[in-house]
Amino acid sequence: VNFINSLIILLQPTVLLIDHAFFGYHGFTLGALLLSINNILDNKLGGASVFYILAMFFDQNCIVFAPVFIVYFLKMSIFSLSLIDFASIVFAVFMALVLFYFPLYLFLDNQEESFRLLKMSLLKLCPLTLTNPDIDSTNFWNYIKALFPNKNISNEDLKLLSMVVKLVSLLPTCIYMFKVCSITRKPRSKIALLYGLASCSLSFYLFSYEFDCTSIVLPMLPLTLLIVKYNQITTARESTKTSKVDDNNYSLHMLFFIQNMSMYSIWPLIAEYDLFPQYFIMI
Repeated sequence: VNFINSLIILLQPTVLLIDHAFFGYHGFTLGALLLSINNILDNKLGGASVFYILAMFFDQNCIVFAPVFIVYFLKMSIFSLSLIDFASIVFAVFMALVLFYFPLYLFLDNQEESFRLLKMSLLKLCPLTLTNPDIDSTNFWNYIKALFPNKNISNEDLKLLSMVVKLVSLLPTCIYMFKVCSITRKPRSKIALLYGLASCSLSFYLFSYEFDCTSIVLPMLPLTLLIVKYNQITTARESTKTSKVDDNNYSLHMLFFIQNMSMYSIWPLIAEYDLFPQYFIMI
């Protein structure tokens, strides 16, 4: 089942087009995130932390999963009085950061330059700095701005409004995760984690100030996992020597629908680079 999940995630039409037509390298990001989630499903929180940091340092957009991961790790360790798990998470995170930042001291000329790059990299991981008010916002926020023609709404105002809306949309997910997740209810907690990752990443995708077509691949990861692994994709009984997927399985229909919607979201890139034959062949 894990092998099939990996194939479905890494061979998504959007990932194939983005990585092989625009060289987005999201296959590595999704692979690291998938390893992180699989480590959580195997109750290896330390390993999950390392792979998530690996994905986040390779692609800073992975910060969209941070609120859910933080709530889950805290609830499954220190809030469940599992100090050994908490210590393993802290140690794994510390060693991963040392491994990533140690080359700064080897290859840079002075310590001042190292601290400058360290500060810049940490600021890039902050969701509040992921937006540039000098760039025009997405159509969604332009529509909001058009609703108030008599008010002089600047890009800075829209950026602040975007952050507020994202925070408000994240609160129900984080509260639900904090309430549901518990070390005594691990199976339910793991399912709640996938729902939380899907909800959190969609909030960032829908309400971000800037629009990145390729970021649709991030919410597609937990959505695909939910459909494939937890929505009971079943196979028909072997009436013959081969097994087939039940035609009445609505989970697969939903998976196809979501895959096609993700293809719709990357249309601006397709139009910009004239990849129409590849686009329709992939669909």
